[in-house]
Amino acid sequence: MKNRTDYIKKFSVTAVIMISGMLFYKAFLDMSAIQYVSYHYDPQLSVTIRTAIEKQIALIEFDGSYQAETILKEIQRLFPHIASVSVRTLPYHAAEIEIASHSPVLKINDSFILTEQQSIIPKEYYACYAVDRLPDVQFNLKQFTVSDEMMIAFYKAIKEHLFDHFMVQVNQEYEWHLLDKHDPAFTVCCNASSLPLGMLKETYRALKNRAQQKGLLKTAWMADLRFNQQIVLSRSKGGHNGKGI
Repeated sequence: MKNRTDYIKKFSVTAVIMISGMLFYKAFLDMSAIQYVSYHYDPQLSVTIRTAIEKQIALIEFDGSYQAETILKEIQRLFPHIASVSVRTLPYHAAEIEIASHSPVLKINDSFILTEQQSIIPKEYYACYAVDRLPDVQFNLKQFTVSDEMMIAFYKAIKEHLFDHFMVQVNQEYEWHLLDKHDPAFTVCCNASSLPLGMLKETYRALKNRAQQKGLLKTAWMADLRFNQQIVLSRSKGGHNGKGI
């Protein structure tokens, strides 16, 4: 009889502990539940993405409230190109959600953005003003990241205002075409490691002047700067469909 009484006492204590734990956990959830959300966006983030984020947050509402951990996971899962997201809980069941975008560097093919993190993400993530001020490059896009060497070359090109004077086409890392905006008949061929920034200022004008003096600008010319200590100048010879060099 005594053993049975002791068993009942132990069972009762265990049940009380479990119930207390459940009540405590429920109280904790009630205290940590978020009912009012305010958003703080990076100004470069587009209205389209902001609206999509808020719609997704509304979908995870449960019984009039949200959980901070769920908000974080959902934004990171559904918007992988966001740079960072943080949720700061406030008194009275409120929270601030802060969302940042990656810093844009270049516009690619008028559809993608190259970021400082060397990733290539859809243009729709950025506001129009942030996209319109970026230099544009035509890129034979086969991957969604660029190499360190390519990134360094792009930064150099921006610093030296290369995009102001040339339309830049990147076929491959070792084949860049710089098309003169003011003289479409003249093109420079180079690569990421031999981007001819200093050489362009001193040599490119001299090459054009020499071609003009000889009356050779009636056909398209290309200056290939990928060779060591020399420039290979070639011109169109007609060829198949007039594309021969």
